[in-house]
Amino acid sequence: ILFLAIAIFALGFHQKKLELQYDEAILSASDYSIKVDDPPLDATDPDEWKEFFSRFEGAHVTYVTVGLDNKHVVNALIKRRLLLQKLRQLHRSEHGTKEHQNATLEDLIAIATKRKPRLARSFIKTEEKCRNLLSPEKTYGTTSIFVTFETESAQRNVLRALSVGHKDILQNNVLALNDPNHAFRGKYVLSVAEAPEPSTIRWQDQDATLMMKLNQRILTSLITIVIVWGGFISVRAAFRRNYDLAAFLIAIFNILVPQLFKLVNKLEAHPDEGSWQASLYMKVCTFRWINTAIVTTMVTPFMD
Repeated sequence: ILFLAIAIFALGFHQKKLELQYDEAILSASDYSIKVDDPPLDATDPDEWKEFFSRFEGAHVTYVTVGLDNKHVVNALIKRRLLLQKLRQLHRSEHGTKEHQNATLEDLIAIATKRKPRLARSFIKTEEKCRNLLSPEKTYGTTSIFVTFETESAQRNVLRALSVGHKDILQNNVLALNDPNHAFRGKYVLSVAEAPEPSTIRWQDQDATLMMKLNQRILTSLITIVIVWGGFISVRAAFRRNYDLAAFLIAIFNILVPQLFKLVNKLEAHPDEGSWQASLYMKVCTFRWINTAIVTTMVTPFMD
């Protein structure tokens, strides 16, 4: 057992070392970027963030992206784009490609009003909703900050300088920082990590609060338990009747249940696709492990 423990520790250390080597060999946007998970709600000015991170040793800030609590705006703009594509396809089928290139938005709506009034009404309603959500009177709080530096070493220096324990972050313990100037606005301890790849960021979930995520995880965990328990009871009953039926049922569950868990996972908010996939993997792995290994072990007599 002692040898096994030492071997596992050594293997983990070796894997971390190899991971760092591979990461340095293949450069990507995340190697130069960081993500701030807990910015103040009113810190929406990118210049303020650029000035703050430029204080760190060797740090030259190239880009700053401010994530806002505007999920409804993003959803409305996505819907508008999809409806606009349908309007353009309808106009192209009516007038051809040449005239379609010079068509205005009013022309598109006019054609849709004649041929597909429902589509026209839906677009007009969505257009009004977008204009209302994007009006100057509307303000949205900050949910996350993405900062990209000129060099990889600058990113690592910032991560090292702002590395504190989760307890200190929750308690906003400025004394835990090596340099008081590393506190944002002189009073905020930031939760900073390496940013995920841009293509994996789930922008519509960036506004999810900790309490919202906790409630979602409780709900999906309960649903997962019900699904796993239902599969356990079904497979156990099939084993007691006929082994061939149990094997068939296990195969069917292993095909259908992952699709069901994908629907369950849509109830959860995740910051990136990696987190979403990890959550789905845990659900599927737990279900298959119980229904393939645990049930079989429990219902098979020891002498067999």
